[in-house]
Amino acid sequence: MVAALDIINVANQTLEELRCPASTLAGLAGITGAKLSQYLNGVVRIGAQDELKLRNTITALRKLVEYASPLPLDYRRVGEIRRLLDTMADGVLEIVVFERDHKLKPESESQQD
Repeated sequence: MVAALDIINVANQTLEELRCPASTLAGLAGITGAKLSQYLNGVVRIGAQDELKLRNTITALRKLVEYASPLPLDYRRVGEIRRLLDTMADGVLEIVVFERDHKLKPESESQQD
């Protein structure tokens, strides 16, 4: 039961950190919202299959958020996020975001001056 509690703690922490609705996490994991709610509230013990789905989804979602940062994700668009997670897992989608201070001149411009 310790492992089951662990995934519930991880799920709750992830939902809070990412400010992601539980319904989105449930949809991405292929678990009904009602079932996930029961798991999160300790009403029902999570089964091994659902625990694995939840672990895999949390890992993939955290990776997507990390790669897309600082760009925000719209968690209401579950279908599109699912597609992004699937294409990332298939190696079809690679996300690269560069941040730079636009007040500074790029090196190539400063070398030309």
